[in-house]
Amino acid sequence: MYYKTKQFAEKLGVSPYTVRYYDKEGLLPFVIRDAHGYRVFTDADINIFTTVLCLKNTNMPLKEIKTYIGLVKEGAATVEQRRVMLIEHQKTVIQQQALIETSLIEIQNKIDKYSSVDAGKQIQSEMAFVNNEKMMALQEYGL
Repeated sequence: MYYKTKQFAEKLGVSPYTVRYYDKEGLLPFVIRDAHGYRVFTDADINIFTTVLCLKNTNMPLKEIKTYIGLVKEGAATVEQRRVMLIEHQKTVIQQQALIETSLIEIQNKIDKYSSVDAGKQIQSEMAFVNNEKMMALQEYGL
């Protein structure tokens, strides 16, 4: 299959601007152009673009994505470098995932608290405790 920029963007769920930007940044090195200079994408471009989106969505810096794509362009000789690069990125993503899990637990705790029948009373009680604690700290430190 062959796709124009708009079709390609729609297929991947991104804007045509995003596709053009990534191409200008050198992240889509295999894109061909027709006789009028318009980008023509193939199914193979979907694979590389999906990888770029994956790396971007998992917070890999653009500079590192460019490095990765540069290694892809170099061919099979860089397989080990790419593997190591992705293992390192995977470690970072796993750390981010753990942080998100912890944050989700905290968010759920807050939702549960705010959903309780006596949420208003709980909040008032907590605010009174916090204010009292702060007043004591101010007194203790002479502030």
